[in-house]
Amino acid sequence: MKKVFKELVEGNSANLYLGTGNPNSNILIIGKESAIDSVLNKEQYEREIVNNAIDWRRNLAEDTKQELVNSWFGSNPSYNPLYPYKGQLNKIENKKTGRNGGTSTTFYNYQKLIDKLFNENQKSLNINFHEKCFITELNSATAEYSHLVNVEERNNSIEKRQDLLTHSFYQSFPIVIIAVGHYVRDFNIDIQNLFKVKFNAEIGTIPVSKTNYINLHYDDLANPSRIVIHTNQLSINITDILLDQLADKIKKILT
Repeated sequence: MKKVFKELVEGNSANLYLGTGNPNSNILIIGKESAIDSVLNKEQYEREIVNNAIDWRRNLAEDTKQELVNSWFGSNPSYNPLYPYKGQLNKIENKKTGRNGGTSTTFYNYQKLIDKLFNENQKSLNINFHEKCFITELNSATAEYSHLVNVEERNNSIEKRQDLLTHSFYQSFPIVIIAVGHYVRDFNIDIQNLFKVKFNAEIGTIPVSKTNYINLHYDDLANPSRIVIHTNQLSINITDILLDQLADKIKKILT
């Protein structure tokens, strides 16, 4: 794993939530927050959020590789932030009729984006985007729905996590997707200052539709090698046009 990631894990004495996926990848996706009711779904909350820092320390100590993580749906299931819920089917989970081996709308859209980038836009059978990117959240305070998150806990978490994101690990990604919608405005998040990038409204604003948009930030406007994209939360009401535009901008940096 990246040296800077090892430093992040080993220096995380406060046991802050770090994220999930491949820390050696080139793509960092930052979401709003996990949709978990910490009371009704205490086991899931502890598994995904509370134990995150502990699990990463164990992965480092054991030098765990993604290919060695057990399938969540196999005979010996285990959760690992290196490859969460490995084996999930690439379809949206049906919450009304019970679990069907699928995933959330947000993760489904993450997968669609990754398939556009690395699988010639062919739909993967399983959710495997964790192989190609690292995922973290702007806020680690959770609730089943965003409007139910405790206001004070959210504010405190966002403040702490903005400081966390200045760590050289998060700063090392050439491609950063901040898929948090109006969180940037609502919580006074200065993307240019946070990731040391520049924004030019004339070339960096891409209106996709009335509700979908993309704002592009670069390390160098003339000859960019790093891009930070601010866009919608990739959950409901996300169009394929938005995902196509994201893929197009990202490919230019990847190549």
